[in-house]
Amino acid sequence: MRLPIVLDVHSPVPLYYQMQQQLRQLMDEGILAVGQMLPAESDLAADLGVSRATVRQAIAGLVREGRLERRRNRGTKVTTPPVRQSLEGFYSFAHAMAEKGISQHSQVIALRTDVASADVAAALAPPDRDVIFLERLRFAEETPLILEDCWLPADVGRCLLSADLATASIYDILEANGVTIVRATEFIKPIVLDSRQADLLSVHRGDPAFFVERISYTADRPVELRRSVIRGDRYLYSVDLPRSVLIQPTAAMPGATKP
Repeated sequence: MRLPIVLDVHSPVPLYYQMQQQLRQLMDEGILAVGQMLPAESDLAADLGVSRATVRQAIAGLVREGRLERRRNRGTKVTTPPVRQSLEGFYSFAHAMAEKGISQHSQVIALRTDVASADVAAALAPPDRDVIFLERLRFAEETPLILEDCWLPADVGRCLLSADLATASIYDILEANGVTIVRATEFIKPIVLDSRQADLLSVHRGDPAFFVERISYTADRPVELRRSVIRGDRYLYSVDLPRSVLIQPTAAMPGATKP
């Protein structure tokens, strides 16, 4: 497949940047669709009359933006843009994807009744230490984004054992069974992926990721502990920071003036 890209060798704009801009436009217009593979770098270089180094530089910038994804021994694929997630309120992956018009689904890896470990019991205080454990891999379109472990007290989470977890939100399932989440606490830290995490997320061992731990509460008790490993190249978190109190300059501050 020959891409409709035309480079101007007489332009002061670097060739790699021209190529990058035109690739981005082809993706924005849907000519290069999500999931589509780019031609090989050698073919692109020959078609456009540039060096492979120029092609690699153009592609590398789009990989950093999350618009393209390099697959080991499989080439370069068009992928969905990175997910932008605000941290200014309660959110769920399923609902966030629906709002963005992105299809999502989950692959259930494990679902069972278990005995709470000490740290899970400390977080949830289940009545009899029995918990429902769920491990699943969550996808946006066909791209794996999140590896997720969830624990719920058995008296709350037993409804998950017979639920459709491929596309549904846990919170919707709980609410349909009379359990309403009203708030959550969340902690986020950077990690690097181990071999198992990387294989499941289709990236490389040692790649950066977010580790997110959330405890969700009803009005009177904690009902979910969730630990998520999220691809660092596919997720962006944002927080709005209103400045409610202006800081008054002091004499020690450069350029400060007395009122």
